[in-house]
Amino acid sequence: TGNLYYYIGNSTGGDAGYGLSLNTWYMLTQTVDASGNHTVYVDTTSRATNSSINMGSTGTLPLTVGAIGGTSNYWHNGYIGTVAFYNTNFTQSDVDTFYNATKTNFV
Repeated sequence: TGNLYYYIGNSTGGDAGYGLSLNTWYMLTQTVDASGNHTVYVDTTSRATNSSINMGSTGTLPLTVGAIGGTSNYWHNGYIGTVAFYNTNFTQSDVDTFYNATKTNFV
């Protein structure tokens, strides 16, 4: 088991306060709107929110999926089925729809 952590930029983020179990499929979704508000979902449930993202700034770390950027100490030890980026803000309904359409590919 382990905890879900999320980061945007160089340091904004943290512990989503949600434990993940071994050998279990999860859909992790992070949305960020134009105002910098972001929400982290596990499957279809909101687990963390933050409104301190400055979308006009750029970080110095490369995009990293499955690890905390800039370090080799915290890598995901498992499979990542799909990674997607969209130029639109997902609503709760969008997250639900995507989850239901995707889960049959992995469960």
